Amino acid sequence: MGDRPPLHIALVEDDDAIAAAFIRLLALMDMRAERFRSAEELLAAANARLDCYVIDLQLPGMSGLDLQRRLQGSTPRPPIVLITACDQLALDIGRDHSTSAPDALLVKPFPGRLLAETVRAVATRY
Repeated sequence: MGDRPPLHIALVEDDDAIAAAFIRLLALMDMRAERFRSAEELLAAANARLDCYVIDLQLPGMSGLDLQRRLQGSTPRPPIVLITACDQLALDIGRDHSTSAPDALLVKPFPGRLLAETVRAVATRY
């Protein structure tokens, strides 16, 4: 897709099947996803700056929302897409004024193409 290198995406998702599907889909859209099974695994990794973080809200250990808060405190602030299967969590995030809103929030199930388009839009906005 041109001379630009593929976008490098952090995918924080504990479900193996969902993670595998997202990684394949993002690869088809010229994005390279690096998968982390937990927030702690992502934070322990010594990675170069990633273009976007896709974070499931319901993770073992630290929640996706807590990870978002932590990442938003870094400079520069990274682009973040939150994903969840829980409508109530999505509503709660919309009402939580103690945390900056994510760049995007997707509620599962959603079309795979929507994830890829959202990630590209968020990652290239900065």
